Amino acid sequence: MSSTPRNPADAQVELLANAIAERPNAAELHFQLAEAHWRARDFAGYAAFFRRAYLLNPNLHILPRSSADTDPVESAEEQRDRARALIGQGVAYASVIAALAIAEARLGNGEAVKYLMDYDRFLHHAVIDPPDGTSTEAFNRALADEIKSNLKFYDSPPDRAIRHAWRFDALHLAGTPALRALMRLLRQHVSHYMSRLPVDAAHPFTASRPPEFELYGWAVVSDGASYHKSHVHPDAWATGVYYVVEPEVSRAPGGDCGWLHIGPPPDLSDAADHDWKLRLIEPVPGSLVLMPAYFWHETKPMDVDQERICVAFELQPSELALQNGEARDSVSR
Repeated sequence: MSSTPRNPADAQVELLANAIAERPNAAELHFQLAEAHWRARDFAGYAAFFRRAYLLNPNLHILPRSSADTDPVESAEEQRDRARALIGQGVAYASVIAALAIAEARLGNGEAVKYLMDYDRFLHHAVIDPPDGTSTEAFNRALADEIKSNLKFYDSPPDRAIRHAWRFDALHLAGTPALRALMRLLRQHVSHYMSRLPVDAAHPFTASRPPEFELYGWAVVSDGASYHKSHVHPDAWATGVYYVVEPEVSRAPGGDCGWLHIGPPPDLSDAADHDWKLRLIEPVPGSLVLMPAYFWHETKPMDVDQERICVAFELQPSELALQNGEARDSVSR
């Protein structure tokens, strides 16, 4: 008597489950198991193992992108369907929403892009008051002195967006007074930003607002050759920047040297009319920017020997904030 043929997908799931039992922290294995569930059209299983893979390593290249040997429309449809399936199962991490926006842009769905990249609702930009009645100039002078006391140079690291600039890492652990005061101030503004967001269960950003979070920061000192590649923050829900020192060139009429560029990633330059707008922000000292972590952003080289200093930070959901008891150092920064 013949037995029922075994489904190859079931065999793969079993093999991967056995491998994960031996290597429970291998993100790649969890991702492969998620893929097996996707091929079986088991969206709940796909989302569950995707979540586990993401928590282990949010910097995996986790969603398909079009390539020379792939039909661009079919690839974009696949990316959109995967992102929608994940978001529908409550897995709305920054990389997932970013991938959905890219897919909708490639498919020419302008209204969907505008809904996700809604600057009016989600981008906050304002000059803020320093703590304890201190003047902005005095506060920023103190910040600049403390930041420049502990810098590390980053040339062209393959796993980071920073290029040819200096950083004060782990700013949230700093013990100096101005930096500690700034981190307290940022936490207050982050809490206010979260509280004023609309209640919208249909939007993946507001629906994924974390009940608990950690705030991590770092400072960047730039000169004429420094810049940041276009990037998102995969292990954060929101991200932001506080400007400490603005170079003179940034104030030049009609220019945008040293400004923050928020807009579509470079590989969308040949896409359809995706209706993904560009927003430019001048690095005015004392100003604060807050936005979703899936908003693509970059800076351009200033090409002049002038100094630009800012403090960048991430609001990380608690489930993403810790790995092996230590704060994760995002490779996208």
